Amino acid sequence: MLLSHPDIGEAVVIAVPHPKWDERPVAVIVPRAGRTPTLESVRGHLAPHFAKWWLPDDVILVESIPRSGTGKYLKSVLRERFREHLAMPQPDATLNQRA
Repeated sequence: MLLSHPDIGEAVVIAVPHPKWDERPVAVIVPRAGRTPTLESVRGHLAPHFAKWWLPDDVILVESIPRSGTGKYLKSVLRERFREHLAMPQPDATLNQRA
């Protein structure tokens, strides 16, 4: 579903630790050239298809998503890189850009 969003080139959803809910989904996105997907646009795109609690709590923009030698996304690398992401207080529900 994420790949049908007009601003998204590549995407993967990972679970990261959350202080209240144990884990929550976060979308790690490589935007299409010249585009900047927002948390609101991603959640709005997914909302008709998924329950509210399955929607990502945040969007992290990256230049590339790590892959294995066979081309599979390395979610374990992303979970390690962003494991403290939701543990940190977020100023508001806006997009967080990470390299």
